[in-house]
Amino acid sequence: MSYYIARSDFFKMLCETNKKVAHGTIDTNTGDVRNSFFRLNNNEEAIAQALNGMHLPAVIHSEYSVRPVLKGEDERVQITNELVFLCKPTDTTADAIQQAYNMAETVLEEFVQWMLNAYEEDGSCGPFKMIDLSMFSWDPIGPFMNDFYGFALTIREEQRATALTNYNANNWL
Repeated sequence: MSYYIARSDFFKMLCETNKKVAHGTIDTNTGDVRNSFFRLNNNEEAIAQALNGMHLPAVIHSEYSVRPVLKGEDERVQITNELVFLCKPTDTTADAIQQAYNMAETVLEEFVQWMLNAYEEDGSCGPFKMIDLSMFSWDPIGPFMNDFYGFALTIREEQRATALTNYNANNWL
């Protein structure tokens, strides 16, 4: 499975199981299925949903990159994922905007806590081979599309480049 699909599916699972994001569950206020997770390849869908009542807080798997590196004799890849956590203030006052930032950061911290805890308890965390606090950094964003505020969480990891270095002659004519 590709690095991207494994991570994106993992982030979707976190969105489905986090009580605040609750992607795919029934919204108790409207009866609609909550649409609160979007993948990199669906930015247009996320923008359309944002304009038409995206469920909040929302998480967008917005960036993904892989960079091969050589450390001595060790061939590795550096993988970077970015998740954007968005909320919308109830009005345009500074207090309402701060509440939106607070909620987005709370959800972001819950994701980081879950990942660190899973690694500590099980020695693994989905597609991530190693998790520690130094992998995470985040910055505030907003206003995003004029109405949304939140944080962009960057997760950087490094692992062996076996998917790139295991040549298989049977794949070629």
